[in-house]
Amino acid sequence: MQQHSGQHLLSALLIDTYDIHTVSFHLGSEAVSIDLNVHQLSHEQLLHIEKVVNDAIYSNRHIKTYEVKKEDLHTLALRKVPELEDEIVRIVEIEGIDVSACCGTHVNQIGELGLIKLTKTEKQRGNTRLFFKCGMRALADYQQSQEIVAELSNKFSTSRELVVERIKKLETEQKELQKQLEELKNENAAYLASELEAKKEGSFLYHHFENRTLKDVQTLTKQLLQTPDTTLLFSLSSDQKVLLAHSGSEVKCGELYKELLPLYDGKGGGGPKQAQASFSSSENMNAFISAVKEKITHA
Repeated sequence: MQQHSGQHLLSALLIDTYDIHTVSFHLGSEAVSIDLNVHQLSHEQLLHIEKVVNDAIYSNRHIKTYEVKKEDLHTLALRKVPELEDEIVRIVEIEGIDVSACCGTHVNQIGELGLIKLTKTEKQRGNTRLFFKCGMRALADYQQSQEIVAELSNKFSTSRELVVERIKKLETEQKELQKQLEELKNENAAYLASELEAKKEGSFLYHHFENRTLKDVQTLTKQLLQTPDTTLLFSLSSDQKVLLAHSGSEVKCGELYKELLPLYDGKGGGGPKQAQASFSSSENMNAFISAVKEKITHA
């Protein structure tokens, strides 16, 4: 009842304040929203709308319901003229604010709404979907938000007014650390690439990585493939993946994988110059590696 009456009030005052009209209303057990015929609402507009509707709630006007004949609808200042076949139409009127045809249940006084809190907006097919909560739902939402802010405040050992500032500072520090980490990874990859170059057997190199991610290995692969006529076969314990790539070879990586993967319960594929696959077990992965080595050796 609070959510439905709140929607009537909000929709009516949106028209009065900004000539914004409600296209549809969605009332769920958790989320309540209305779709509005505008592309967006500014932060300032949302704050103003929220103040206007809550000022109206404090006026505690009476909400009354009554029935009229369909033929008498023109005598009412309806917010929207309904398209109904019924001869008798039920009206819900917020005294001095809104008159709407509605068959839903409502509170008796507008003050029973307690408060209305606008929570967020989303774009919806050229319209704006405005989410809000009324009364006890708004209170529950505030309590939850307060608990979250209090926990963050304790976590950062700061007042709640400074929580956002602390988070922004952490984000800046995180970005700087991430930048430093990437630089170190690149340096490490360059060093490792130099070591692996020495292990090449002619133009072919196989290496197994115990503690490297696929992204790390892909970065390393790019560096090593800068040398022409290089064929790389890399395997990873962490993901049980096998990567095959070359910078000039008769081997067609994707076709080779397509031929061998079904034999070893592998999944993957690729193009002529690079392919990768994952395996359900290390045994299948090792058997696949042996088969790929055999094919490359006799290519």
